[in-house]
Amino acid sequence: MPQALVDAGLTEGVPFAKHVVLPEPTYAFEPDAASGIRNHQELVRYTCRLDEEVTATLRADRIPIVIGGDCSALLGPAVALKRLGRFGLVHLDGHSDFGHEGNWGKPYPSIAGADLAVVTGRGPDTLTNLDGLKPYFRDEDVVQIGEKDDSADPDYWFKDFPLTAIHRLPLTLVRQHGIEAALNKLIPRLAGAPTGGFWLHVDLDVLDSILMPAVDSPEDLGLTWDELDNVLGRLLRSPQFVGLNVGIYDPELDPARDFARQIVGIFRRHLLGLAAGDLGPI
Repeated sequence: MPQALVDAGLTEGVPFAKHVVLPEPTYAFEPDAASGIRNHQELVRYTCRLDEEVTATLRADRIPIVIGGDCSALLGPAVALKRLGRFGLVHLDGHSDFGHEGNWGKPYPSIAGADLAVVTGRGPDTLTNLDGLKPYFRDEDVVQIGEKDDSADPDYWFKDFPLTAIHRLPLTLVRQHGIEAALNKLIPRLAGAPTGGFWLHVDLDVLDSILMPAVDSPEDLGLTWDELDNVLGRLLRSPQFVGLNVGIYDPELDPARDFARQIVGIFRRHLLGLAAGDLGPI
């Protein structure tokens, strides 16, 4: 994903202070016997490496932008932020990613579907409590936007998720009130939070898969490209914004790179705005 987006022009003209390319980790599909989690040890190692880079960037008073990978890439920034204090999280994702032993009955095998659970302290200590920093985000400091599943459905997997203090703006509510109304409520909430700012996690499967099918878990419904553009424009221009990770785009499902160009068209413009210090109206 990172190379495909760079090739499509993501970094053209964007004055990054530092461009770090981390080696792609190996991946073992079968869960390991000790933890029940896929790629467990490699994920711990990679999270620590990403934590180092994000921590150094934040301490240099710069904005880290993490491109690529699945949703487990949220863990490194989460650890880094907790080292520096109390921060919030906006989790823009078509899924809640809240799988853990408490609602699954056993270790949730894929951290890509458990990242929000892990960063709020649910899951194995080897991932949730690195350097004794558990939890990386408090429930009350987290906002989840765009979940496509309906928690009223009797087959909803993560039945404890709606019972937490995490603020939820599922797709049903976004559609009921409109994305602009949702943002008009969210921005003051972020501004008034007792945190040092918020991190933005973007899983591109928050988009309608009819518009953006090059993801690993495509589902109908979701945000439009214009709605994603609006969300990014509002959140990245918030004075509370401290960093971003974006992932899940699969170049193998986009051989002509049509979707890569659409992703780049939106994100590059917002990155240029950040680099220019263009906070603009919120």
